[in-house]
Amino acid sequence: MRKIAQYGPFVKEAHSRGNSISLLASLVGISWRAAKHLLHCGSRPRLPTRRQRPVLVRRDLVRKIATRQSTTSTGRVHRDFACARAIASQLLREAGIRASKRTIQRDLVAMGAKCRVRRPVPTRKPADFACRLEYARRYVGVSARRFVFSDECWVTANEGGRYMWIFDGEEVLPRERQSKWNVSAIQIWAACGWGYKGPIVMFPAKAFKTEEDGERVFKAFRLNADQYKRRCLSKIVPFLQESGRIFVQDGAKSHAAGSVAAYLSRKNVETAIKFPAYSPDLNMAECIWSVLKDAVGLKYPDPTDIEDLKVKIQEAWDELPMKTINQICGKYAQHLAKVVARKGRT
Repeated sequence: MRKIAQYGPFVKEAHSRGNSISLLASLVGISWRAAKHLLHCGSRPRLPTRRQRPVLVRRDLVRKIATRQSTTSTGRVHRDFACARAIASQLLREAGIRASKRTIQRDLVAMGAKCRVRRPVPTRKPADFACRLEYARRYVGVSARRFVFSDECWVTANEGGRYMWIFDGEEVLPRERQSKWNVSAIQIWAACGWGYKGPIVMFPAKAFKTEEDGERVFKAFRLNADQYKRRCLSKIVPFLQESGRIFVQDGAKSHAAGSVAAYLSRKNVETAIKFPAYSPDLNMAECIWSVLKDAVGLKYPDPTDIEDLKVKIQEAWDELPMKTINQICGKYAQHLAKVVARKGRT
């Protein structure tokens, strides 16, 4: 390459005077094909070959899908298909072109796109680090197969994960801006552990509330202790009693209520000690939610009906392999050991 760049002007000038390509190639010490390419480079555009044309068509569609955005009534912007999996699913749906996630990633890199991670960073105080360390030291020697993890999360109709492909001059949109605004969303709860996947609970968006005058009106649904016991805990307590597992839940108000602790104690359910605040890495349910959201996004990237979203969430939960749950929950001891080694810090 250095020799071609060095003798390029000489080859072009000598060829313009009537010298053959073979003679110039032998004088410079390059191949005949390299000399021919050097002469024609820049004088005429190189047309794509027959094998390259389908790739260019696919990349053009990938760019259009990757840059598609929606704007809410309040002016907020979110990316419709930000991750490679969602782009591949939409490419198959729109154009019938089947491509793997890795192929989409190579196409995006070839077009100049860059992958950015929108990583949520919790803000912890010194007391939170001490609580994390105490919790990790308490259970670092306990088998990961003894724990059952539970948590709530929001699942939206525009799940795209924390990765986002952007092109030059574009803005990295926060995850919340991409997921919850102007799309269908529902809050769910479930419990799972090694070899166990409990039923999934979907909470209503609104609920009836009776006013003083007897009129029933709609209010935003808010999970309290009584509803937590009736809707969620009652469905997994028999398994916890029979298996003797350690039940892990975060410190939400509905979870930390005295009536909930009394209910679990009355049912002879062993619960973990106080869960440290801002510690999603110590609840394996958070990792399982990430897998579930990706599956929902692939199944139905843009539903408009909340009932359709419920169906897709239930299908994705039923199809979630137990092997995946075991792999995630089996790493709990490693997470605890990491917290102990770093004295409560991430």
